[in-house]
Amino acid sequence: MFHYADYYQATYILIIGMILFLVAMAITYKHASKRKLKTGIIFLSIFVFIFGGYKIIMCKLKTDQMLQEKLKQDWLFEKYSGPANIQYKDYPPIYIDSNADVLNITVASFKETLDNTPKWLYKNASSITLTSQQYLIDNFERDKDVMGCSFFPDMTVYTTSHATSSILEHEFGHIYDYNFFITFNQNHQDIIPPDVLISNQNAVCEAVSESNSFEHCMSSYHETFADAMALYVESPNKLPPDLKAWMDSLPK
Repeated sequence: MFHYADYYQATYILIIGMILFLVAMAITYKHASKRKLKTGIIFLSIFVFIFGGYKIIMCKLKTDQMLQEKLKQDWLFEKYSGPANIQYKDYPPIYIDSNADVLNITVASFKETLDNTPKWLYKNASSITLTSQQYLIDNFERDKDVMGCSFFPDMTVYTTSHATSSILEHEFGHIYDYNFFITFNQNHQDIIPPDVLISNQNAVCEAVSESNSFEHCMSSYHETFADAMALYVESPNKLPPDLKAWMDSLPK
């Protein structure tokens, strides 16, 4: 596989080669006595100049493209150093915790996930914070494997820099649940959810078991609904048909 430096080298070789060829043709033309030979040298020189120039331009463009791609790749894996508060489109404000190990690629992936999230799901979240796992453990009494959580009093979503897109959708699911009383009542106390969620709890938890903990999903209907919401957004075909139909009917 060619490196961008190889294209730079090829560009210089083409330029030097074309110059040497044209110099050689000029010398040959000067010493040529036959008219037909001189005409042939002129046409050959023009052809080489046009064809060689085209190749040089194409090689230079390819070099610049590869260099830009390399610079972008390098930038993506550098530590994020932008503003601590990002207002991206009409999404909830994104806050970057300075103690979190956030890379540029983390922020870029985060924005991509938001672009694939329906507005009705994220609109009730007041903000999103990218923070450290230790912050979640210390402030929300979560276990050591935590990747995200939702803080209901102010409708804030927290995720770590290593959280997947499904974790963000899962946390949005909790916020949705809290606003539309799926597994909570208006006093925000636990309630028995609709039968369709209860009867499909095991199926939902099995469907997310590759990316999430089966036991965590089964631990409460709050978690089951949040996992079902993540599936509904990212892999709706994995939902049982009756559960998907019910979720289609939920307020949007």
